[in-house]
Amino acid sequence: MVVVSGWPIVVGLGVVVMVMGFSMGVVSIFVIGMWVGFSGLVGWVGEDQVKGGWEVLDVEGSLSGGAMGVLVFIFMESCFFMALVASSVYSVEWWDSGEEVDMNEVPLLISLVLLSSGVSVTLGHQNLHLKKLEPAGVWIGVTVAMGFVFVVVQYTEWSNNWFGLVDGLGGSLFYLITGFHGMHVVVGIVLNFMLMVMVTLGGMDVVSSWKAEGVIWYWHFVDVVWLFVLLVVYWYCM
Repeated sequence: MVVVSGWPIVVGLGVVVMVMGFSMGVVSIFVIGMWVGFSGLVGWVGEDQVKGGWEVLDVEGSLSGGAMGVLVFIFMESCFFMALVASSVYSVEWWDSGEEVDMNEVPLLISLVLLSSGVSVTLGHQNLHLKKLEPAGVWIGVTVAMGFVFVVVQYTEWSNNWFGLVDGLGGSLFYLITGFHGMHVVVGIVLNFMLMVMVTLGGMDVVSSWKAEGVIWYWHFVDVVWLFVLLVVYWYCM
């Protein structure tokens, strides 16, 4: 069933307010934008449950408009992250030598956690297509837990770093890139949590939903971006 929705407008408004708050350095505006955006995501996913059906992944053998929209969004976000990573490579000679981290400590740990979550979400995806909803929900829940561990450990790393956001070009780029990636991970955690709930409550219809597929595609995107962040920002630049 195709659902006409106004929730994407709410999500977009929340993102705009978040960017405004971040660029202005006003935490309250950023938090309001985050709340509006997340509320829009919850409403967008949940409306199918209320209306009694899920929009299918494909329409007459081709991807639905929603699925195509997810792919376009992932492509645009990939371009954004690649631009940030490329700027790090271009400006590496201006990074302060004091802005260094030990690759064998926190970066390696959180990389193992996040990449392992890619395995768990794939197992959840496979079980969804096999219509085994209980194990699918379990594996998606494992993904949520791993994402949470990633965010907590990375925040601990930021708290213990001896350089800050305003400590030279390197510090600014480091926190900009890892911060935006961390924000994407938080969004992915929320989306996977909602998917886990919908798998439990939504019955078999969830298997054909482009929203379920979109969440899984998004999480794989977050994993792949982290590989570039790890290799370029942590290893090459620092």
